Amino acid sequence: MRIGGRRRLLSAAAIGACFSLAGCGLLATEHERYPSPNGTRTLVVKMWADMIDPMYPLQLQEGWWTTSIGCVNGDYAGIRSINWLDENTVQLELSDGGDETIPVLLRITDGRVTPEPDHELLHSC
Repeated sequence: MRIGGRRRLLSAAAIGACFSLAGCGLLATEHERYPSPNGTRTLVVKMWADMIDPMYPLQLQEGWWTTSIGCVNGDYAGIRSINWLDENTVQLELSDGGDETIPVLLRITDGRVTPEPDHELLHSC
């Protein structure tokens, strides 16, 4: 009986640590959707909070397939705009928290998403 109690205590501690320290991203809710010009792909912006800071994971959906693109930390960065230039290119305009706008293109080729440039703001979560 004592071993079962330890397991429950360790499980509860692990779950609590996951949610309090990292937010786990499991609680991310869909924030906005940006369908491609012909509708076969969708850029999905999700949102969750790590303590008090908003986080914005970016995903590309194509049919049933979802690809993680990156994440923008709303504590010191932001997403100003998202626009599809064509079926294979998305233009993101990111903010560094100030007045500067940082353009990033997402190129989609053979199911892979390549950011140009591969900016650190896409890896800030």
